[in-house]
Order: sequence, then structure tokens, then C-alpha cells
Amino acid sequence: MKKALLILSLVVFAANFTQTNAQGLFVKVQPGYGLPMASSNLGTNDVNSTSSTSSEVVKGSYGKGFNIGASIGYMFSENIGAELGIGYHIGSSYDITSQGIVNTSTQTLKGSQFRLNPALIVAAGSEGFVPYAKFGLILGLANKLTEENTEAGNSSARTWEYTGGMALGLNGAFGAAYHVSDLIAIYGELEVIGMSYAPTKGTLTVLKDANGADVLSQVTDIRDKEKEFVDKLSDTVPSAATDPNKPKQELKQYSPFSSFGINVGVQLSFGGGGGGHHRRH
Repeated sequence: MKKALLILSLVVFAANFTQTNAQGLFVKVQPGYGLPMASSNLGTNDVNSTSSTSSEVVKGSYGKGFNIGASIGYMFSENIGAELGIGYHIGSSYDITSQGIVNTSTQTLKGSQFRLNPALIVAAGSEGFVPYAKFGLILGLANKLTEENTEAGNSSARTWEYTGGMALGLNGAFGAAYHVSDLIAIYGELEVIGMSYAPTKGTLTVLKDANGADVLSQVTDIRDKEKEFVDKLSDTVPSAATDPNKPKQELKQYSPFSSFGINVGVQLSFGGGGGGHHRRH
């Protein structure tokens, strides 16, 4: 219920923007890149030989990667405004290897998500080179984590996709903008995002044997190709834990989507305003 009310508030927020007077209205388009922050242990690289073994922690955050976004906003005064951003995050991949005496297997992890970002803007003036700060909520929608397992020396592959649920976090940015004209401005900003995500379901999407043949259709039990992530496991009904016609239940696991990075972009201002990044005649 709380998630539904939050999303409804965002829709109303966007609708109000599009209905306001053009004065103070602005739109922005920006690409960006995020580096991992608040990294967690994603797995371990293992090396096993006849004489020794070693392991190394692989740390990271699914927030690492490219961001593409746009936003619409309105300046209520020279110094205060608000905006609603929408974007798509394309996460970088992490490889986790297990090198054995006979063969080596690799697990490749990556994540992606759509994002909504309502934010408050505080700008230091309205002429020339204008620094500004903004902060707000960030919601991850249509989240997806991918886990691909392969083995060196053959064509076997197993891929799980983890989806469902919504991520909620906080973000803040500090930047500066300069107007090339009354209509167009260029800007750059440093952004920090704090967010984690726990999927609610998993689906086996690829299964190939050593020769590369697709054998997914041979998996008949639902519990072997579907997972359901829950907050609590119970053994009060033992048959539910082993029923082949139901998804396998596992406890939820939260994965990091936090990042810090840089965004650059172009802003179009309509009327006298524009994200606090405008100048007056």
C-alpha cells in the first residue's frame, strides 16, 4: 500500500509539472557513469591445485555502470526548485571464477533497472556560472539481476534472472551549469546514490549442455527452474519445501546498487527559469 501511494504521488508530481506555466519550466537530458560505492561481497575467486588452494573476495556494487536519463522540473524562485527524473541503469558485469585441477568455471553477475528520481534543487543564484545542489528519493523499477554460469573448454551454460520487487534509496548531487543562451545550458554534476535491492523471484532462462544444446525444456519440475524469495522460511508444512510443482523458496538477499559518479548533459529552459541555471536580461 505504501509503495502504491508513493508511485501515485510521483505521477501527480509529474502531472503538476506539465500543467504549470512555462515560466520556470525546464527539461534535461543526461548520460552518466557510476562507480561502485558501499560495495558488498559478491563472491570469491578460488584457485585449487594439487599443491595449494587460494581464495580472493570479489567486492562490488550493481550500481557500477552507465546511466541514461532525462528530467522535467520547475523553479519556484531564483534559488528553490524541484525536478522529476527518469532513467535507465546499465550495470557493469563482475566475473567470479573457480579454477580447479580439471576445469575452470566462471559466474558472471550484472544488474539493471529503470529509475524514478524526485528531487529538491537549491541553486546559488541565477546568472552566469551557477553552482547548485539537489537531493531526493530514487526508486528502482523493473529491476533485474543476471547470473550466468559457464565452464571453460565446453559450451555449457546456465543463466538465472532475478526480478520482482522495488528498490528505494536516496541520492544527492552537486554540480554547476552555464547557459550558452537563454534557452540552452550545459551542466555537469557529481552524484551519490545509496540503494539496495532484493528480488522476489528467480527464473532459469538458459540451460545448455557441454555441446551447446538447449536442454531447458527437459527440466520438468517447477522448483528446479523457478525460485521465490521470502522474508521467512517455515518447515511447518514440509511438503511445501519439496513440492516439484511449486517454486523453490529461499530467503531474500539484498544486493547493493549504490554508486558515486558523474553526469553531464544539456538543459532547455522555457521562460525565465530553468533548474536554477538561468540568467536574466
